[in-house]
Amino acid sequence: MVPGCIRVLLSGERPIELARQDSSRLVFIDGRLPDVGADAGLFPSVSLDWASLFSWNGEGSMPPEVARTVSRLVDQTHSAGQTLRFWGTTDNPTMWSALLDLGVDLVSVDEVEALTTFLAGRGATSTRP
Repeated sequence: MVPGCIRVLLSGERPIELARQDSSRLVFIDGRLPDVGADAGLFPSVSLDWASLFSWNGEGSMPPEVARTVSRLVDQTHSAGQTLRFWGTTDNPTMWSALLDLGVDLVSVDEVEALTTFLAGRGATSTRP
C-alpha cells in the first residue's frame, strides 16, 4: 500500500472470492465479525453493527462486559493489522468517548458537526491514514 493512495473498500454485498483471486489487489473487502483477525491483505478493516452485538446506547457508563468485548475486538483486529469500525452507534459524546478511549479506529456518525465539536474539545487532530 502506498501512503496517500486511495483504498477501495467494498461493503454490503461483497464479492469476496473475486477479490481474493485478484492478485493485483485493486479492491479490498470490508470485513465482518468472522473476519476479525483474518487476512488484513483482503480485509484491512472490519465494520460491525453495534446494535446486533450490544444493547448499550451511550446513556450512562458503558457496561463492563461491553467494554471488555470491545477491547477484545480492538486487540484482535489490531493484532491482525486491521482497523475496527462500528456502525449504528448512538451519536452522542458518551458513546464517542467510550469508543475512542477503547481504541476503536473509525467512528461512524450522522451528526458530523456535533462530532467535530466534540473532537475539538478533546484536542483531536487529523491522522490521515
